[in-house]
This record gives sequence, C-alpha cells and structure tokens, in this order.
Amino acid sequence: MNTALIYYTAHKTGYCEASLRGSTEPLGVNICKVYASVTAKNLGENINTCLNEYKVLFIVGDISRSDGAGLMTVLSRGFGEKEVVCRQIKAENSRGYLMELEGKVIVILPDAPEKISTLVSAGLIEYLKTES
Repeated sequence: MNTALIYYTAHKTGYCEASLRGSTEPLGVNICKVYASVTAKNLGENINTCLNEYKVLFIVGDISRSDGAGLMTVLSRGFGEKEVVCRQIKAENSRGYLMELEGKVIVILPDAPEKISTLVSAGLIEYLKTES
C-alpha cells in the first residue's frame, strides 16, 4: 500500500519518520512522499494533493495543541461541511485519530516517536488496507 506523510506543527520529525517507517514498512506500507506544512492553508493544500493520489494519508503533529492553529482544530475547520467520521485510536498511554471521508482515511499521530510505534499496529494496517 502506497501512502504519504504530512508533518504539521511537529517536533522530532526525523525520529517520527523513522518510527513510522519502522512500524509500517514490515507490514507492506510504502511512504512515497513526505510534506511539511507550516500554515493551516499549506496543510490544506498538502492534504488535497495527497488525497488526490493516495487513499491513506498519515499526518504527524502536536495533537494536544488546542489553540486556533492546533492540528485537530485546523482539521475540523478545514473539513467543515464534509461528512467525516472521526475515531480515536488508543494503545497504552498513546492516542491518535482516524478520519474517514469520501472513501479516504487519514491517520493522525502524535509527534512522539515512541507513541507512533505503539499506535501503529498490524491491526491498524490491516484495517487501512481493507478500507483503501
């Protein structure tokens, strides 16, 4: 399965990418492109670009940030009128989100490498493969 990765307000990006690739590549996931978004507008443009090419997209960022530029706030504003199903994914003391819209899946992960490796499991990848 081919996919892309977008960073938004993320820290430790190199470590996060190594963790994500280490968790997904053995399960048949190929991260083909990596984008960095520095503004909400840029994030929206990158999401549109990626969802035009891939059915599954990973976004890594500071999911706990709650101000107007926080990842979850920006995504909820950006998808506004679209029918989006959002579910929280949890493993141990880590959390992320799955957003499904128009036959596409966005996996939202925290910018903490150790949490990424905890959240990305064989079960999650199998789910993504069946949904895409």
